Order: sequence, then structure tokens, then C-alpha cells
Amino acid sequence: MHKARGLTLIELLIVMAIISALTMLVGPKGVSVLNSFERFAEKNKVRQQVQNTSFRAMNKQQAYSLHFQGTVMEVWSGAALEQSIDFKQLTFEDAELHFSTTGLLQEQSVAYFIDGAKQFIVFDCELNYVLC
Repeated sequence: MHKARGLTLIELLIVMAIISALTMLVGPKGVSVLNSFERFAEKNKVRQQVQNTSFRAMNKQQAYSLHFQGTVMEVWSGAALEQSIDFKQLTFEDAELHFSTTGLLQEQSVAYFIDGAKQFIVFDCELNYVLC
């Protein structure tokens, strides 16, 4: 008859120490990658909202504007607030984008900050499919 042999307490402690050491090495890198993906998604969300607002202004024959302030982007239809979107990763410099009833937007950019570094999202008519 064979005796069933389990792990000793010391062996379990060693395995737990190795796992925790690996977690400490990989954990910060994983968080960094997740933050990077979230920033990318938020920048795309801004581009998509600009595109949607341009088409909405043209389809409804109504002037629209996007207001950027702090971590908030607001969609305005004339003097009425339609939507407010909060961002976690992007902090905007105060700016406004205006869309005419034909959906036209002059080529513009919006400044935002990530970790104190100023960057821009440029709304190029051809690249972003925005009516200019």
C-alpha cells in the first residue's frame, strides 16, 4: 500500500512566495497596458462623437456643438444639453467645436492631457470622415 504524500507547509510557503513575486513583477505592467487601452478607447470615443455630431447636425438640419472642459465632453443642440460624457483617462483643455446645419466643421483640434503631457486630437476632414 502506498502512502499518499501531500505538500509540506514549507513547500506551500515557497510556492506562495514565488507566485507573489511574479505578481509583483507583472502586475504594474498589466495595469499600464490596461490604462493604455483605456486611453486609446477614450480617444476613439471622442473621434466617434465628433463624427456622429457632424452627421446628426446635417440630418436634423440643426446646429450642434461639443464642449470640452476638464474630464467632460458635452453635446449641445442649440441651447439644449443633449448628452454629457465623462472620461477617466483624458483631461481636456477648454474647447468648443461647432457644427453648422450642413454638418460642416472647420478643421480643428482638441487638446487633452495624459499624465501632465499635452497632446492633441486633430479632426482632419478626410481622415475622420467629418464633413468640412
